[in-house]
Amino acid sequence: MHIPDVIPLMILPNATLFLDALLPLHVFEPRYRRMLSDVLGSHRMFGVALRQSVAGKEYPMPIVGVGMMRVCIDAKDGTSNLLLMGVARVECLWAEKYRPYSLERVRVM
Repeated sequence: MHIPDVIPLMILPNATLFLDALLPLHVFEPRYRRMLSDVLGSHRMFGVALRQSVAGKEYPMPIVGVGMMRVCIDAKDGTSNLLLMGVARVECLWAEKYRPYSLERVRVM
C-alpha cells in the first residue's frame, strides 16, 4: 500500500493509532470535519498523533500512526463517526502546510 509523502494529521491529547488496530473516532471540530471531507475525496488516509506540549505550544509527537478510513457515518449536525484502521507507522519530518489542519511531510518507518 502506498503511503503519501504528505498526510493530514489529527493531533489528539490521549490517543494514538497502532498498525493493524482499529480506532473509533467521533469527529466534531470544524478543522477535522474539513480534513475528513478532503481525505474522503482522495486517498482516505490520515495520521493520528499524540499531542505534546513544549513551552506552552502544542506539537505532534514525532512518530505517528497512519490510518485508512474504513467506515464514516455523517450525522445531521455535521459531525461524523468513523472507524480508522492503522496501515503504517511514520516519522513526521516537518509541517508542510496548515489548512486549518496540519499537513505533515512523513517518512515511512
